[in-house]
Amino acid sequence: MDIIKSKDNKNIKYISKLISSTKFRKQEGRFITEGVRLCYEALKNNAQIDILVYSVSANDKYSDTIRELSAKANTTLC
Repeated sequence: MDIIKSKDNKNIKYISKLISSTKFRKQEGRFITEGVRLCYEALKNNAQIDILVYSVSANDKYSDTIRELSAKANTTLC
């Protein structure tokens, strides 16, 4: 797990571009899923998790689920 210390983090910039640009999402063949429930549903349906980003408060509330999601993610950011 990497702790995000700057808005200049390359993964955050990449995610921001995915969120803001439909064209970029299509080019990359990727999508954004937000929320613990939707992310867990994606995991249960064998979706590949490239980057998992979560807050400290989400980890406090959903630690077991986030631990499971983190185990399957290529990159985990907090």
